[in-house]
Amino acid sequence: MFVFNKEKSDIGKVFSKGEGSSEYIYQSQDSKLNKSESILRSSISRSIGLGQSLELGGEIAINKFNRNFQNNTRSAKGEALLLKNDDDVKIKENRYEVFANHSYSISPQISLQSSITAEFSKIVADNFFADGSMDRREANFTFLKPRMNFRYDLTGRDQLRFTAERTVSQLDFNNFATSYNALTEKIDFGNTAIKPAKSWDLTAAFEHRLLDDNGSVSLEVFYKKFTDHIDKVDFTEYVDNLGNPISADAYFALSSDLQTLISSDFNAKFGNIDSAKSIGFRFKSSYRLGAIGLKEAVFSFNYEYDKSTYIDTFTKNVVPFSFKSLKNIYFGYRHDVSSLNLSYGGSVNFRKGFYVNDIRLIWAGRPGTLIDLFVEKNIFNGIKLRISAKELTKEASVSIQRIYNKHSRFDDLNYKNNRGSFTARVIEATLQGTF
Repeated sequence: MFVFNKEKSDIGKVFSKGEGSSEYIYQSQDSKLNKSESILRSSISRSIGLGQSLELGGEIAINKFNRNFQNNTRSAKGEALLLKNDDDVKIKENRYEVFANHSYSISPQISLQSSITAEFSKIVADNFFADGSMDRREANFTFLKPRMNFRYDLTGRDQLRFTAERTVSQLDFNNFATSYNALTEKIDFGNTAIKPAKSWDLTAAFEHRLLDDNGSVSLEVFYKKFTDHIDKVDFTEYVDNLGNPISADAYFALSSDLQTLISSDFNAKFGNIDSAKSIGFRFKSSYRLGAIGLKEAVFSFNYEYDKSTYIDTFTKNVVPFSFKSLKNIYFGYRHDVSSLNLSYGGSVNFRKGFYVNDIRLIWAGRPGTLIDLFVEKNIFNGIKLRISAKELTKEASVSIQRIYNKHSRFDDLNYKNNRGSFTARVIEATLQGTF
């Protein structure tokens, strides 16, 4: 298997404000991106004994990421725009994996799948600055990722599943590069020292299939323990009134007359958080509507509860993962009309809650309801036409943003935004063929 892709973009932004009766541009920004990914994966499988098979293989991935960010500012209309920030980041990652997957049918009712993956990667990140200087960071990572999945068929229609695995995230190189944060109205400097997030994932599931293939019901509970979770982190260099380095807690314990840091001294960027966790469950069900004369129609209902939290470095409070919904409720319907080679249906998705924070921002709200409809038809010899109507409610979210002076831990509110976000309705047509 191989994957090759490439992406380029050049995004310019200007910011205006009034001076008397006219407006003028006080800030302009340009962000250029050039990245590519090449992946080659190969494996070989064979039977090694009664009820056992073994797959051995490897993967090579080469990622390149080049991004330049320039920020030009001026304080008055008559002045020239001057270069204030110029950050040029060039990153190359070579990642290698070798893996072994073992499957063992212990008995007709019991099966065990186990695997071990060794991942090796080297990342070279170069920062080129406006004064001609360069900062190079090199990082080498080695991870072992074991996985074990145990299945036990209690009856012909009831199954228990247990899974334990070690996961390692892939890094988002956008976090390595400098960008402008319009919410906090601050420059977010890149962090080339970010490490991948790791977690131990434990799941247990029970599934029951209805008689005559009329549907199924399943419940899965999970627990995940993260190390080096990635989110916004306070990188402010705290000092006392004499300029001596102190901790954040010591700084906020000072009286206001001894707190000498100004707004631009408080800085945040993406970084690693020592510990985080997720706990929750997923309930999934489907039912074929033969009882009401629709043997080819299926109704689905899913409910997911996911409480993912960590202690943020700004307020020291326990907060949810950024943009992670606490609850997700899904209703779906699909009707296959075999006599017409036609299918139609739709879905409704209710999501509850999201939360985002930054050094001077607390943003909480409710994601919008998603409603999608579709119709698809086999039009010729395995060629399928599908027409979908997506995001019909248009509402993306309703939320409140609280922007604080200097730092959210001061609890000194600057202003509040009541925000409603909307998205375009989408009509999409696709053709799919099997040859």
